[in-house]
Amino acid sequence: MFKHIIASVFCGLLGACTGTHQQNVSSDYRSSQLYLTPIEFSDINSWNQNNFSYSLQAFKKSCRQIPTRAVRTQLGQLPFFGSSDDWNSLCQSAQSVHEHQAKNFFEQKFQPVKVSNKETNMFTGYYEPELRGSFAPDSRYRYPLYQRPAGGILPTRSQIVNGALNGRATPILWVDSEIDSFFLHIQGSGRVRLPDNRIVKVAYNGQNGHQYYAIGKYLIDNGAIPRHKMSAQAIKNWLNQNPSQAQSVMNKNPSYVFFKLENSSALQSAKGAAGVPLTPEYSLAVDHTIYPYGLPMWIETGVKVPTQQGLKEMAFERLMVAQDTGGAIKGAIRGDIFFGSGKAAEIMASEQKYSGNKYLLLPKNAIASAD
Repeated sequence: MFKHIIASVFCGLLGACTGTHQQNVSSDYRSSQLYLTPIEFSDINSWNQNNFSYSLQAFKKSCRQIPTRAVRTQLGQLPFFGSSDDWNSLCQSAQSVHEHQAKNFFEQKFQPVKVSNKETNMFTGYYEPELRGSFAPDSRYRYPLYQRPAGGILPTRSQIVNGALNGRATPILWVDSEIDSFFLHIQGSGRVRLPDNRIVKVAYNGQNGHQYYAIGKYLIDNGAIPRHKMSAQAIKNWLNQNPSQAQSVMNKNPSYVFFKLENSSALQSAKGAAGVPLTPEYSLAVDHTIYPYGLPMWIETGVKVPTQQGLKEMAFERLMVAQDTGGAIKGAIRGDIFFGSGKAAEIMASEQKYSGNKYLLLPKNAIASAD
C-alpha cells in the first residue's frame, strides 16, 4: 500500500505515470526520459549486508553546507528533493545518531527510488594525486606548477612547455615528472611531497582558456592503445614507456591548468564542489544540474582493486553522498567515485569504468509535504 501512495504522490508532482510505480519525468535538463520507481530498502541488492557508518559520516559533512541555503527553497530541480527546512530537520536528527544506528536512520528518514532512463549509465572514478616536488628547482625537480598569470589570452600547453610563460608566470613549486604534472592538470588538485617528507596541497587556480582535448582518443586513433584497453592508467603507462613521444602527445591537449598553494588545514581531505571534505569511496560527483548536493545515493557497479596478484574485479555496492561535480559528469545515471589519495586510489580511479544502477534516497518529510 505504501508503494501505491508514494507512486500517486510522484504522479502528481511529475506528470503522467507509465504504470503503478513508474513515472515518466518530462524535464528541462539533459535527460529527456527519466524514470523514478519507488521501492523498498529490501529490494536493494546487499542493502542489509552493508556498513553505513562511513555513509553517515559523509552525510553529516554535507550537513555543514546545507544550512547555508535560503529557508524554504528547494534543494534540487524537483519538489521531492526537499526544502532547506526539510534538510535542516534531517541534519539535526543525524547529529545524535551513532554509527551503529546509521542503517536505521536512513531507513526511517528516507524513501528509496530507482533511477532509470535511456541514457548510458556509467560510473568512473577520480582521486587526489600525490607528486614529488620542491620549492627550489634543481636537476631532479625541473617541471614548474604555475600560478595563473595576468592577462586574457594565454598560450597553449605546447607554447608554455617551450617557455612562453618564462618571466610572466610565477612557479609555486617544481615537480620531478612532467607526466605526473599532466595528470595533476586533469584532476585539478593534489598533494606534493617535499624532499623533507612534508606535504603541501595544491589547488586549481584557473586554466589557459584553450579547450581540453582527450589524448586517449589520439592514442586510440593512432593504434597506440586498443579501445577496449583504454584507461587513464593505460595512457600513463604508454607515456612512461614512450618518453621520446610523450611530450608531443601531451601537447595535443592545448589546455593548461594553473595552481595555488592551500593552507595546511586543507591537508586533511580534498573538498568537492559542495565545499565539504570528501570521504574516500563514499563521496560521489554527480550532474549538479539534476541532483542537489547532500543527496544520499546507493550505487551498484564494479571496481578493480589492486592486490599482490594484480587487479581484482569486485562489486561496488554502497550508500554514497552527492558532494561534487565535474565537466564530464552529465546525466541522471552518471557518477564519479572519489577514491582518495595515494597509489591504490590512483589505480582504482584510473581503471574505473563500469555501468551500474543508481538509487536515490529522498526525504520522507519532503514527499509528505508535497502530497
